[in-house]
Amino acid sequence: MKKIMYVAALLVLIGSAATAQKTYSLSGTVADSLSRQKISNASVWINPSGADSLLQWNTITDGNGHFTVNDLYYGEYIVHIVAGGFEATVKQMVLGRDDEIQV
Repeated sequence: MKKIMYVAALLVLIGSAATAQKTYSLSGTVADSLSRQKISNASVWINPSGADSLLQWNTITDGNGHFTVNDLYYGEYIVHIVAGGFEATVKQMVLGRDDEIQV
């Protein structure tokens, strides 16, 4: 089965002054690990690790294999990527610490 390559870049966004919390956007591109061809319509879901693991953010990659998930807070997350004909990919990361991740 083919493997998925995934590159994510974190964008730091400053939260409102009222809450004084930073939120993060997780953006990435999903591609075939061998051909580097972008994979459209891949399912991406993100869960926080630990106590809040019932929370989940979902999205699907666009025609260029790109996705963005907004309004995430500092902390540890698990990123799941599934696409037809490819092995599922799971990666753990820390928002606010990991600037770029490749799987």
